[in-house]
Amino acid sequence: MDHYSIEMPVIKFLFVLVILSFFLTAYVQPSLAEEDDEEFLEMVENKTFLFFYENTDERGFTIESTAWPIGSIASSGFYLTSIPIAIERKWITHEEGYQRVLTTLNSYYDDPNDPDDFYVENEHGFFPHWFHQETGKWNEIDCFSSIDTAILMAGVLTVRQYFPDTEIETVATNLYEDVDWEWMLNGGDTLSMGWRPDTGFLSSRWEGYNEGMLAVLLALGSPDHSIPDESWDAWTRTYKPAKYTYNNQSYTFIESSSTSLFTYQYPHIWFDFKGKSDKKGINYYQNSVNATFENRAYCIENPNDHKGYGPNVWGLTACECPLHEFNYEAHGPRQNDDGTVSPAGACGSMIFTPDESIEALRYMKNTYGDMEFLNGEIFWGKYGFKDAINLEINWSSPTYIGINQGAILTMTENYRSQLVQNLFMQNEYAKKAMQKAGFKKVIGIQLYTGWNLISLPLMPEDTSITSLLSSINGNYSIVWAYNASDTADHWKKYDPGAPFGNDLTTMEPGKGYWIMMTSDDTLFVTGDVPGSTDVILKAGWNLIGYNSLVGQPIENALASVIGNYSIVWAYNASDTADHWKKYDQNAPFGNDLFNMEPGKGYWIMMTSDDLLKI
Repeated sequence: MDHYSIEMPVIKFLFVLVILSFFLTAYVQPSLAEEDDEEFLEMVENKTFLFFYENTDERGFTIESTAWPIGSIASSGFYLTSIPIAIERKWITHEEGYQRVLTTLNSYYDDPNDPDDFYVENEHGFFPHWFHQETGKWNEIDCFSSIDTAILMAGVLTVRQYFPDTEIETVATNLYEDVDWEWMLNGGDTLSMGWRPDTGFLSSRWEGYNEGMLAVLLALGSPDHSIPDESWDAWTRTYKPAKYTYNNQSYTFIESSSTSLFTYQYPHIWFDFKGKSDKKGINYYQNSVNATFENRAYCIENPNDHKGYGPNVWGLTACECPLHEFNYEAHGPRQNDDGTVSPAGACGSMIFTPDESIEALRYMKNTYGDMEFLNGEIFWGKYGFKDAINLEINWSSPTYIGINQGAILTMTENYRSQLVQNLFMQNEYAKKAMQKAGFKKVIGIQLYTGWNLISLPLMPEDTSITSLLSSINGNYSIVWAYNASDTADHWKKYDPGAPFGNDLTTMEPGKGYWIMMTSDDTLFVTGDVPGSTDVILKAGWNLIGYNSLVGQPIENALASVIGNYSIVWAYNASDTADHWKKYDQNAPFGNDLFNMEPGKGYWIMMTSDDLLKI
C-alpha cells in the first residue's frame, strides 16, 4: 500500500470533522448566546430587585431614590410588582413575599373598622406623590397625583392576582375600588393630573399621548367610580402623528408630549397591548416599537454631536441629570437632549427592541460599568446600573431612582417570561378597561406579489370587503371566493377597479379567498376571536378558511369530518420552489402539508356532505 492510499482516508476523516465542527458551531452558538443573555439578564434583574428589597422600610414603604429617601407611591407600585418576580425567581420565599406585600397594602389602606389604624392619607382614594414614612402624611411637595396613584394601583392589582383568596386580595380590591376616578375628572372629560389641599385641582390634564394612558385605562376599569367611555375619545383627540426619517428608514407613530421613552413604556409594563388595537385602530405595541427605534436612530444620527451616542449608547428618557435645575429631566429626541442617557431607556424598552436593548446594556456595562467618572462615581454598582451617564461631561449619576429601577426590573421580566403582564391582565378590571376603550385583537397576514390563498382568523365588526382590505388598498387587483353550495355559479369576485358587476361583497371566517397582490404588503385584520365556527361542506371541492389563533395538525383540525374527505391542498405564496402543498390521509408518505394555520385558506375534497366544526 503506497503513502497516498494511507493519507486519503485520514484526509477524508479530517474533512468530515471540519464539516461537522462547522455545523455544530453554527448550532451551538445561538443557544450559548441565549444562555449568556439569560445569565446576564438574571444578574441585572437580581441586583435591581435588591434596590427595592433594601430600601423598603418596616411599614412597607419604598423610597423615591437613594438621593432622596422619602416615601414614594410610585416606588411602592413597582415594589409590589417586584415581589411576584422575586418569588418566581426564588430570590425570596413565597411566605416572605406574602408578608411583605400584606404589610405594604395595610400601611396604605385606611381600615374603617380600626380607628387607630395607621395609613397613608388620601383624598377620594388618591395618594400624595411623596409622603413622610413616619406619619403617612403628605410632604407638601407636588400633589395627590393621579398618575402616581395609577402606578401604585397597577402594583396593587398585580399582587391581588398573584395572591388570590387571601387577605391580600381583599385589601388590594378595597384600595383599587376606593379610588374615585370620576372625582378626578373635576367636571371635565379628561383626568386632572392631581389635587392639592391648599389650591385644589391642578389645571393640567391628562391628554394623549403619554404615560397618562395608564391612569385613563385604570379609571375606565373601575367598578364603582369609572369614568365615561367617552373619556377615551377625549384622551385620544389630542394625539399627534409623527414621522421621522433617518438614512431612508422612516418611523411613523403617535408621538408623546415629552418624546421620552418612559411614556411609551409605563402602560405596557402592566397592560398587554400586543396584537390589539383600540377604537381608533391604533396598535399601541407597534407604536412603542416604532417610537423606540426612532429614539435609537436619533441617537445614532446624533444631530447635536454628543459624545458617545451610537447604536449601543441610546435611550433618551426621564432621569437624573446635573444640567437641569432639579437634577432631573425628561429627555427625548428634539427635547432636552443634552447628552444624558439612562439604562432605563433601553432596558425599559426590552419588549419592543429586545436585541438592541440587550446589546446596549451589555455594551454600557462592559465599556463604562467599572469606569470612574469625573465626579468619582462608578456606573455599575450595588443595585446594578446607576440612573444615568453623560459622557460629554464625564459624569455618572450617583443615584438609584425607584421608578427607573422599576422599569428595568419589570420590563426585563416581561421580556423573559411576561409574568407581570400575564398576572395583571387576569384582573377583571383590566379586561373591562380594554373593552371600554374598544380594544380588539389584531392579526397581520403577510401577502406576497401574485396569488395568495387566505382566510380571516378573526370575526371583524365590519365584514364588508372594502373595509376589511383597506390596509392594503392600492396593492391588490382582484379577490375570488368559491362557494360549493352555489351550484349555479361557484365563483364570486371583487374587482376594486370595476365596481359594477362584483358579486363578492363580504368576507367571513371559515371561508377561503384568493387575492392577487400587485406588491408585497401586510393585511391587518381586527376583530374578536370566534368561539367556534361551523363550516358547511359539500361533496366535491370546497374552499375553506381556518379561523383559529393556534395552528393544529391537519388531522386534529379536520377531526369532525374524518372519513368524509380525501385530500387537502394549500397554496404557499412565499414558497417559490413549490407553492402547492398537499395532505392525503390515504397516502401518508409524500405529504408535505401537516398543519392548518390561522390566516390561510385550504382546498378540501369532500366525499360526502358534512359539517366542519372549527
